[in-house]
Amino acid sequence: MARVIPEGWREVRTYDTALRREIETLERLAQHLPDDYWVYHGVHWTRLEARQTAFGEIDFVVVAPSGRVLLIEQKSGFLEEAPDGLHKKYGDRRKSVRAQIARNADALQARFAQSGAGKLRLETLLYCPDHRLRQPSVADIERERIVDASRDGELEAVIRSALPLDEPVPEAPPLERIHAFLRGEIALVPHVGAQVTRAEALYTRLSGGLAEWARRIECTPHRVRVVGTAGSGKTQLALALMRDAAGAGRRALYVCFNRPLADLMAQWIATERLVGAEARTYHQVCQLAAQASGAVVDFGDADAFARLEAAFAQGTPTDADRVDELIVDEGQDFEPAWRDALLRRVGPQARVWWLEDPMQNIYDRTPCAFDSWTTLHADVNWRSPPSVVGLLAEIDAGLRHVRSGSPLGDDEVPLVRWETPEEMFDATRRTITGWLASGFTLSQIAVITWHGRDRSLFTPLTQLGPHRLRRFTGSYDLLGSPQYDDGELMCDTLYRFKGRSAPCVVLTEIDFETFDDRVLRRLVVGATRATMRLALVLSARSMGALVTRLDASP
Repeated sequence: MARVIPEGWREVRTYDTALRREIETLERLAQHLPDDYWVYHGVHWTRLEARQTAFGEIDFVVVAPSGRVLLIEQKSGFLEEAPDGLHKKYGDRRKSVRAQIARNADALQARFAQSGAGKLRLETLLYCPDHRLRQPSVADIERERIVDASRDGELEAVIRSALPLDEPVPEAPPLERIHAFLRGEIALVPHVGAQVTRAEALYTRLSGGLAEWARRIECTPHRVRVVGTAGSGKTQLALALMRDAAGAGRRALYVCFNRPLADLMAQWIATERLVGAEARTYHQVCQLAAQASGAVVDFGDADAFARLEAAFAQGTPTDADRVDELIVDEGQDFEPAWRDALLRRVGPQARVWWLEDPMQNIYDRTPCAFDSWTTLHADVNWRSPPSVVGLLAEIDAGLRHVRSGSPLGDDEVPLVRWETPEEMFDATRRTITGWLASGFTLSQIAVITWHGRDRSLFTPLTQLGPHRLRRFTGSYDLLGSPQYDDGELMCDTLYRFKGRSAPCVVLTEIDFETFDDRVLRRLVVGATRATMRLALVLSARSMGALVTRLDASP
């Protein structure tokens, strides 16, 4: 197997056809070339030059033990054979394939000469796996250096012919100088798409530790409270518990306050086909109980939810109502009376789990007491980058026990000030534009508003700059799934996005006069939704209050 540099390419997921074809080629070269060869590639990597990201032109560079170098230019799709040569069309433009190969080879040779290492013994190869050349002469490339669709199965043989293993090794340039040059020339950092994929995989694996050891706890009665910071793995624990229950034939009920989170968990339950598991909001549980008793619920009444809560607390559960595994997530959102009402609906041998983070109590609920429960503390945030966790620790000393477990590097969190709504919209848009220029996609960015749908200035918008917004419409389909506008850029409120995350989060429309505990908790919720990048867009008075808080922090 050939040695591939850099590693990490197998982690890439892409819907770009050309990129996917290059990854397939890289897999083929890695598998079918002997381990005497090195394959350098730029398939999912970018080169940093003068503070700007530039995508490399060279697809593959294969190096033989002799030091001979083969530059491979891959052209997927169909090519245009014209009297003036072979061309590849990019939209309305057409580029000469021969000119591209020559330019890349000349540039690589010139840069190697500038390094003072001499001259590369450089070969070139055109690989066009989808196109069958009808007139090879128009390409102005030696036929033996073209592998088209008619010779696709000969690719590895052609490479080995161009780079014979039995060729003697010349004194200059030394092989180690060639490898040092190529590593430095490529100057690679992971492309953003690969970074996002790696971040998701790492977070899932690292935060899964809580699910592993928490499930080993034995206590009678089984009443376990997990106090876990944002990103500690509480959601992974909840999913693992439901899998355990389904596998053992026990009935499991997952309950939270936040409707989007309950919908997401219900989707996971359906995807994994966890028989006997259900995910509901607390008020959905109350509503189902009311309907089962024949009560009619009119949500047009101002006190409809209060009456639902009271009826559920006073009702007498039947054996059919009882569950074997009760999982309460985001427990800080629950009133003590709600907890007591739920506990009346568990079986005698039921296992009960209470997952919470007091620093995310944005509804100012009265904390529940857990005097006789077994309590675990999880203080590592595996999801958020160090800059986010560090900023929160600077803002409040009470958060300094929380540390970031994310192994990914990150940028500082920009604090952007605005005075008018127009400036706020413009700052939000410019932040998104910057992330897009860095290689992130719209699907990896979320705009989170400080205010709810009833107060947010984003609520009536369908577009932000050139980007169509994907917003909750306020309605659900017949299966109970939330309906969203057909946009590409997620825009939601801090309250609704609670329990979810995105690689890039711009927390915008932030506006408060005094920095109090409730503001702190809302800031914690919004900031910890980001897994890679975070930006805070604050009003002038909010910026002043935050800076004062930071200056006063010991």
